[in-house]
Amino acid sequence: MARTPRIPLELRTRPFSLDEAREHGITPSALKGGHSRRLGSRLYCSSEMQDDPWKVVVAWRQMLPAEAVFVGRTAAWLHRLDLKPTDPVEVAVPRRCELRSRSGAVVRRCDLSSKEIITIQGLPATTLQQTLLDLCARESELDALIALDMAARRKVQWNWVALRNRSGAARLKRLLKLAAPAESRMETRLRWLLVNAARLPRCRSISPTVPATSSSELTFTTARLGWRSSSTVATIESDSSAMAAGNTCLLAPATASCASRPRTFTAGPRSWWLR
Repeated sequence: MARTPRIPLELRTRPFSLDEAREHGITPSALKGGHSRRLGSRLYCSSEMQDDPWKVVVAWRQMLPAEAVFVGRTAAWLHRLDLKPTDPVEVAVPRRCELRSRSGAVVRRCDLSSKEIITIQGLPATTLQQTLLDLCARESELDALIALDMAARRKVQWNWVALRNRSGAARLKRLLKLAAPAESRMETRLRWLLVNAARLPRCRSISPTVPATSSSELTFTTARLGWRSSSTVATIESDSSAMAAGNTCLLAPATASCASRPRTFTAGPRSWWLR
């Protein structure tokens, strides 16, 4: 029985294509062994290589046509927004290009203008404005709001005349009224629950989201949110793991004018309590 070839040293620190593997005497069947991991169609890495999104994005760029541009979450990550860039990698190509989606990469066909493309450390990507517009068009409202909160300190300028009738523009305009700088995704999720599930007015963060006490089973996160039109301050305690999974979230306790009984808000199968 032939011994499975090991990954050469020069390929252990970066992703490599199937063609590169063949040049080093590694067959496709050998890549199915325990010495390598499959990152996508015709793209692999050594099982010893640590996760490095930058190296994966660069490797995909080398395998894609010259006219391919990174879009969506991948472009957002290149703009230093904390989104996952390689699950999968998202690219756009001109409509005339025959490139199709494959394992590890989603390919979209659209004709981008030169004003909608920039180069970030040698990699082509959509501008921050175009990226946020794409996220509003394709992601859920909550995920789009999380991205807008991450970009809130960038003071992005919007040309609403140019965006008229563009896909995602209406949602973008609506979510920008809720967007605000946030310390974490958790803070955005909590604000989203207050405004949408509890039907409260738009609120803002008045102190950073900080870890609270933890028990043997759950770790809680505390955030303080306030409303401009009143002196109301809500201290919100949430199980962060439950929030990440979209499960029940407890909002407690409430305000300076606190009612004797908790107020319960229900949205679908889930309930939230505001004391």
